[in-house]
This record gives sequence, C-alpha cells and structure tokens, in this order.
Amino acid sequence: MRQLKQYVLPVILLLVLFSPLIGAIPDFSKYYHYDEFERMILELRSYENVRVEAIGKSWMNRTIYAIFIGNVYEKPVVLIVGGHHGREHVSAQFPLYYAYLLVTNESQRKLLDHYSFIIIPLLNPDGYEEAFKNPWHRKNCRPLDDDGDGLLDEDPPQDTDGDGYIAFFTNGSSYWFEGFDDDKDGKLNEDWIGGVDLNRNYPVAWDKGDINKFSLQYKGPAPLSEPETKALDSLVKRYRFCIVLAISYHSGARLVLYPWSHTREKPPREKVFREVCTAYSNVTKYPVLQSSRLYLSFGEFMDYMLYEYNITSITVEIFGRFMDIKWHREHTYRVDSTIVFKHVYEYFNPYPREELKKVLKINAIALKSMLLYYTKYLPARSPGITKETVRRIVLVNIVFLAIALAVIISDYKRYTHRLFK
Repeated sequence: MRQLKQYVLPVILLLVLFSPLIGAIPDFSKYYHYDEFERMILELRSYENVRVEAIGKSWMNRTIYAIFIGNVYEKPVVLIVGGHHGREHVSAQFPLYYAYLLVTNESQRKLLDHYSFIIIPLLNPDGYEEAFKNPWHRKNCRPLDDDGDGLLDEDPPQDTDGDGYIAFFTNGSSYWFEGFDDDKDGKLNEDWIGGVDLNRNYPVAWDKGDINKFSLQYKGPAPLSEPETKALDSLVKRYRFCIVLAISYHSGARLVLYPWSHTREKPPREKVFREVCTAYSNVTKYPVLQSSRLYLSFGEFMDYMLYEYNITSITVEIFGRFMDIKWHREHTYRVDSTIVFKHVYEYFNPYPREELKKVLKINAIALKSMLLYYTKYLPARSPGITKETVRRIVLVNIVFLAIALAVIISDYKRYTHRLFK
C-alpha cells in the first residue's frame, strides 16, 4: 500500500499537466477576437489530413485562411465560406466549428468517404474585428472618404455612455447613431471605418449595385476590387473543376437561399437547388427561398459561383431576429419622439453559451444531412490508381525491362560471335 501511495502524486501531476492536451478542442460557446480565432485555425494543422493555407491578406494586413480537409484531388470538394460581413460573427464561428467536427466527430468524419472540404471561415477579418467595437459594422475596412471632406474613416459610431452598446436613433424623419462629432463638422458618424460590402463585390450584375460609399451595401470601385474577394476568387479558380457545392454562411435571418439574387428568373436546375435546400431545412426548419424573392442583390457570391463556374451554390442565413416581433418590442424603446435600438449584435448573433451552442449543433446536423442527400448528384468518378497499384506497375515494368535487356545482350553476343568467327 505504501509503495502504491508514492506513485499517486506523480500521476496527479501528469494528469494536471497534460489534461488540457487530451481531446482539447476550442470552446465554441463564446466569440473570439481575430488573434484567438487565428490561433484556433492554425491548431487544426496538428490533425491528420488537414492543411491550412494563407490565401491572402486583408486591407489591415490580417491573414485570410483556407482549411483543406481530405484530398481535394481524390474526392469532390465542398467549399464553405463564412464571415463575408463583419458583424455576422456566428457566420464565421460555424465554419470553424464544423472544421473541428470533421476531424474530431466520428459521425461527421464519415462525410470524408464522399467529399473533401475547403473551408474559409473568415473572409473579412478586418470587419469581423471592427464589429467588436462597432457592432453595426458590415463591410470590410478599405479606407474611404465617405463624406467627401478629404479625411478617411475619421467619424465612426462610438459608445459614448459606456454601456457597451452603440444605439441607433430615429424620429421618423431622420436617423443617426450614437457617437461623437470627431471631425467637428456638426455631423455625427458620417465617415465610418471602411469599406466595401464584400458580398456585393463579385462580377455578376455588379454594375447594378450601390455606388453610395456610405451605404452598407457599397459595391466597391470595381468587381473583385478587394483583396478579400480576390483571394477567394483565386482559390476558386484553382479548384473550380473539383468543387461540386459551395455554401456561403451569413446571419440576420433564418433562411436557406438559392440563386438567383440579382434577378427573379429561375436558376438552371432549380429542382436540384430546392431539393438540396430542403434537405437542410428539414433539420433546421428554416424556410427555403429563392434569394431574389427576399430582395434583389447585385454582385453576390452565390450568383457568381453559379454563373461563372457552374457550381451549385447556396446561402444559409444561420441565425437572426428577422421577423421576431416579440424580440424587437422587448429591445426597442422610445424617448419622447425618438425610437432607440441598441441590440444589433444580438440581432445577428446568438447569445453566448446555450443559444450559440444550440445554433451551431443544429446547423452541423443539417449540413451533414444535406451533404449525404447531395451524394446522389455527385459525378461518377473512377476509383483512381492507388500507391500499391503504382508500385506493382513499376515492378512489372522493371521485370520486362530486365528481360528485354537480357535478350538484347544475348542477341548482341551471338551477333558479334558470328561476325568475327
């Protein structure tokens, strides 16, 4: 018994030291700033069949990453993109969460029998980080002179009363945001940080987009003008013949959308689109809708994937308080003739802990269900040549070469013997 006790303390110390490493995966029940989010992405490199690649830089020199899971040259590729819009943090949280599921969850790992994955969890890292300070921030952080005064990004909304929120005010005839008059021009918040709406910066119907720099849907100076959209487009060009399905995650509502966004005409293969979206919706109960039936949007990613590359593409609005009348009433109040709304972050993102975990879990189940359904539409593929087959072919060729060489040498000896006899 005394001999046994002497081992107890060392064992406890080992468990304490190494327990964080045993099955340790990130806590996805809360939101992270970019630096921690980046660290979580890079930690995936320690898993088998995972490669992490830097595909570009943002305006503020933050790295945009792509996570490769499985062999993209052997299995059809599912492209998952999150974080087009800064304030939609859950739209970036889910793709990274799903990447971890694909390498740690046995049920989800079975999808790797059918697919490989390229996951860009956070396309807009600058806007994502800016939204921690200004939760209204949607666009990227391209420096812009919104108000035409020769200064860049000098008058953003601010939390002036220190309550942790930035309020939106409207009195029926005008609207404004909480903040200081930083440039002393008598106006509030007329020159925000950035930027361009990345999901209005793709070439399809880009010319019809919003040219107002102050607009939250500003399309940018040219199609693919932004380093973020260029990085994604370059990646798609490299793997366009491998990608069979593209899914773009957003938040603000709970919907599953299919093309087109820029016109109310029906897309090609509409039946397939509706079936695929319905397979997702059967789990989440999110309504299925053609995107343009919600509202018209131009220069949008989903349309570009279908129009330019003929890739089946959908958009999942993973969470939002859209049409939640009760929630709006509870989070809006009136001061005299002015209506005040402060909870825009919670409008786009689930509350941390239980609500966030529930949203992530149900959408992971829905995505798996949809991908299993979509296998019926995968192109027939040859089984390919395995390493063992290549090894056998090489060995057989070596044997034949040896025999051929022996015959040549034998014939040469007989020929020279007869010639000089």
